[in-house]
Amino acid sequence: MSGEFHLEPSTVKGYRDIWKFHGKGKPIATIRVRDFHTAHAQGFLMGLDQSLSHQTHLRIKAFLSGVFSRAKQVGAIIGVNPMDNTKAGGTKKKFRGVAYTLDVIQDMLERLPDPARTACATAAFTGLSASELRGLRWTDYDGRRLTVRQKVWRRHIGQPKTEAREGAVPVIPALRKIVDDYRESFPKKSDFIFRGSKMGFALNLDNVSRRVITPILGKEWAGWHSFRRGLGTRLFYLGTDARTVHMILRHANVSTTMAHYIIPDPAEAQSAMERFGRVLDSKWTQARTQRKGKMSKKPYEH
Repeated sequence: MSGEFHLEPSTVKGYRDIWKFHGKGKPIATIRVRDFHTAHAQGFLMGLDQSLSHQTHLRIKAFLSGVFSRAKQVGAIIGVNPMDNTKAGGTKKKFRGVAYTLDVIQDMLERLPDPARTACATAAFTGLSASELRGLRWTDYDGRRLTVRQKVWRRHIGQPKTEAREGAVPVIPALRKIVDDYRESFPKKSDFIFRGSKMGFALNLDNVSRRVITPILGKEWAGWHSFRRGLGTRLFYLGTDARTVHMILRHANVSTTMAHYIIPDPAEAQSAMERFGRVLDSKWTQARTQRKGKMSKKPYEH
């Protein structure tokens, strides 16, 4: 199914996991859909493990809301969605995403073997997600750009997450050399740039992370998504406008970029305040000099 009714395989798995871990075998599962009311919904939400994050509670609520929206569409229930006017609980936790620094990335590229090395470099210098990396084919690379045309999740090949995520990403010279060297070292055996050694299908990056990267890097490894945050953060602190960072990372909304992909950096904050202090001192010194100059002038004598 395509269009508005399409559900990503990863989304379907997420829904199944929510039901498996939070609904199946619980009292909620014994209530018929037509007999389920807002009081049942709120009781269920309050009965969830409150040590789970507030975001997890919201996802569970959203899943059930979708279930009852569908029930209304097919006529299984009439009236309001029982999830309306309910409140999700859970623990509100401060977002603590990791953003790889350039020093960490340099260390990775010096220590990791291929194909992990080139996959990490591509993630670091383009901001592509793991599923987009897996979907890259050699026909998507023209020496200057990498064009995102598809993504691969597990064994599923699909379209990019959103329309904004489909498009070309510039390849900087440092990455171009790494990718070109990799192509010479790994003769083409399939269309995928990053391919498994046995089947020729898209490389399983989770396996690479577990079997190759983590044993070498240990706690320095914080997952593939930290490359996207790292690129967004570094570009922003280099003076790139937030909307340009949003365009490079191909988010649908700039608010997503600002909230989750530009990680606050205490060192950058300190540096910014020091620059502000120098500007302020300069202006105040200039103002004091001008005032003294005016005061030192003799009054005009008739």
